[in-house]
Amino acid sequence: MSSEAVTVLGGAGFIGSAVARRAAAGGRPVVSLDRVRQEPPRLPPSVEQRQLDLLVDPLAVPDGLLVIALGGSDPPGGAVWRIVLDQAVTTARALPALRGRDVVLVSSVEAGLVPDDPAIEAWCAELLLLARRPCPPWQVAELCRSLVAADPTGSGTLGLAARAQELLVRSVVDPARLTVLRAADVFGPGQDGVVARLARRALAGLPLRVPDAVRTLVPVDDLAAVALAAEPGTLHAGLDSLPLPSVAALVLDTLGSSAPVSLGPPAADVGPVGTDEFRRRLGVGDGRERLLRELRSFVGRLATDDGPAFVPALPVVLPPKPRRPDEVAVRTLACLETGAVRGGPWATRLADGLREALALPPESALLVVSSGSAALRLAVQAIAGPVRPGDVAVLPSFTFAATGEMLAQLGYTLRFCDVHPDTWTMDPASLTAALAPGDVTVVVAVDALGAPA
Repeated sequence: MSSEAVTVLGGAGFIGSAVARRAAAGGRPVVSLDRVRQEPPRLPPSVEQRQLDLLVDPLAVPDGLLVIALGGSDPPGGAVWRIVLDQAVTTARALPALRGRDVVLVSSVEAGLVPDDPAIEAWCAELLLLARRPCPPWQVAELCRSLVAADPTGSGTLGLAARAQELLVRSVVDPARLTVLRAADVFGPGQDGVVARLARRALAGLPLRVPDAVRTLVPVDDLAAVALAAEPGTLHAGLDSLPLPSVAALVLDTLGSSAPVSLGPPAADVGPVGTDEFRRRLGVGDGRERLLRELRSFVGRLATDDGPAFVPALPVVLPPKPRRPDEVAVRTLACLETGAVRGGPWATRLADGLREALALPPESALLVVSSGSAALRLAVQAIAGPVRPGDVAVLPSFTFAATGEMLAQLGYTLRFCDVHPDTWTMDPASLTAALAPGDVTVVVAVDALGAPA
C-alpha cells in the first residue's frame, strides 16, 4: 500500500472521516482539515486534525494526495442554498491549494445529470472573483441563492452544487491527476441515510413507507478504498442498484421484524447508474452479492449497537442557522450603529407577521418583548395570575438562571426539582415529591437542549 501522505478537506465528516480512517489504518500520514474535531473512533489519534473554517481561514495543505469530501445533502433548517455554500464556495476558496497535485473529488451522482450550461459557468466565474477574499456565509448567501433560484437545468440544488464544484476543480487540476467519484447513496456507521432510517423504524416496530424508486448504493469503506487509490478519471461510485422496496424487505428480514411496509408515491429518482468501472477499481466481480452482504452487516450492527448515541441518552437539538444570514448581519450592524435594539421597524413587522400567521382577532393583544426573561414573566403571570404570599414555584435544577430569576422577581418561593439522568428534563418522581406539601402554585418545566420535558 502507498505510504504517500493524505490530506482530507472535510475530514471530520461522514465520508471524509472514512477516507482518513482507512488511510491511517494503512500507515499513511493523514491530516484532516475541517471546522470541527472528532474523537475516536470517528478519527483515530494518528490523524492530525487541523481545525479551521475553509470559508474564511487561510489554507495551507501539506504535500501528498488531496481528497475533497466537502458538503452534504441535508442542510440545517431546510436552507438549500447552504449546499451550494458548503460544496462550491468552500471548494472555490481552496482552489489555489489544488494546483500541481493529485486530487480526488468526492462529488455526487446528481452532477452527471446536469448538462453543460453557460449560466453555471458564468456563476462560477462570479464566485471565483469573490473567493479571492474570505467568504463568510452572510457575504455570499445571495450568490448561493441565485444559483438555486435560477436552476437553469431543473436538476435540483444538489446536482447544481456538485456540477459547479466539479467545474471549479477541473479549472485548476490537470486531468491526468484528477479523480472524480460521483457517489450514489452511501451508507455506513455514523450516517443517518435511507438504510439507517429504515432500520431504526423497523427496530422500533414502526411502519416503513418507501417511495417507488431505485437507488445505487455503496458502502462508505468501499468508497474510501477507491478514493485512496487515486486512479484518474470520472466514475460513478456504487456497487449495484436496488429498488427501495427491496431494501426495506432486506432490512426487515435481517432484523426479523414484522413492521408493515407501504409503497409511497414515486420519488425523484436518478435511477440505475453504471458501476462497472468502480467495481473494477475495487476488485469486485459481483457487486450485487457484495452489496447485499454489506447491507446486512450494517443493519445488523445497528441492531446490536450497545448503548445510546449520547451519554446521557439525550438527543441534543442544535439551533438552526439563519436562512438569510446576510440580512441578519445587515440588521445587526444597523442596531449597533444606531444603538436602537428594540421597538424598531423589524419588531413591528414581526408583530404584524405573527398576528397574520396566528389569525388573531382584532381585539386580541400581541406583545413582542425584548428578552426571553420578559416573555417568561408574562407567560407565568398570564397562566397563574398574581402571586400571593407563600406561593411556591417548582422548577428543574438543571436550567438557565433566568428560569429561577424571573420566578423570584415575581415573588415566588423557589423549590427545585431533580432532573432525569437520561433526558436532563424534570424527573416525574422528583416532581411528585415537590408537589406533596400542597403549596405549589405553578410548575415551570424546561425542555433541556431541545428535549421535550
